[in-house]
Formats: sequence, C-alpha cells, structure tokens
Amino acid sequence: MPGIMLRIAVALLTFLFGLGLTSLRSFLFAPAAEFTENRLDLVVTNPLFNDEQELRQIYSDYAEAQTSHDTAFFEQTEAEEFRLFSRTGRTLNRAEDIELLNSIDPSIRYDVEELEIQFQQNGAVVTGQMRATYPNGLSDSWHWIDVCVKRDGRWQILSTTQLD
Repeated sequence: MPGIMLRIAVALLTFLFGLGLTSLRSFLFAPAAEFTENRLDLVVTNPLFNDEQELRQIYSDYAEAQTSHDTAFFEQTEAEEFRLFSRTGRTLNRAEDIELLNSIDPSIRYDVEELEIQFQQNGAVVTGQMRATYPNGLSDSWHWIDVCVKRDGRWQILSTTQLD
C-alpha cells in the first residue's frame, strides 16, 4: 500500500509541475494584448507575430513581383549588399539579379511554396520552394534559403541561396 501511495504522490507532483511549466510558458510567450480606446477589439502586439506576418506578406508579394518583373519591389526588398547564390554556381549582386529578372521571359509565372521562417534576434532564415510555370504548362522548381534582416523597421533580404 505505501508503494502505491508513493507512486500516486509522484504522479500528482509530476502533473502539477508540468501544469506549472505550461502556465509559465503560456505567460512568457503569449501575445501581448491591448484594448483600443472605447472599443473591445483585441489588438495583437506580439512583435514576432507581426514580423512573421510581414515576412509572409513579402514572400507572397515576391512571387507576384517576380512574375510581373517589378524591379522596384526588388530594389526595396533586397538589401544593397544582397547576394544571390544561384543553382548554376553564379553569384549575383542586387543590380545583376534585377538585370537577370528583366531578361527572363515575362510569360513565366512564379509561386512561392513551403514557406518556413525561423527568427534570430533582428534576423530571420526563410526557406521555401520557388515554382516557375512556363507558358507550355511545364514547370521547374527549386528550394532556396534566404537570410533576412530587419533594418529601420522593415525586413530586407541579404542573401538567397538556391538549391537543387
């Protein structure tokens, strides 16, 4: 009988300890919230949530900008010291990347897939897959890794490494 009581006590303590850790984690990492003046609307102010939404929007816009050859998007989104490490082994700076963009067939449609974001202080590593669909219906895809940095309140891409 004492062995059963000891096991129940250990199980209860383990449960309470786990519950306490879960509550502490929820308290430390839950989004901060504030109520707007005279309204009961909840506003999410967690910076990581906002940063993730901003980066997801950039990569959603990226595919459209690639498709429409929107050079202004890339001039704003790619950092001045941007480097593209292509699948072919070429290394391009921002100006060369934009020049390459303008030389590509404008009827190719691009889509970003499998987007994942990992944050490190004022930086992020973003991975995904780019799919190019050609007018004849054929497509090509490749994985990539981007290193991004937040400067002056906005995200920029420092480098892109294309993978086979």
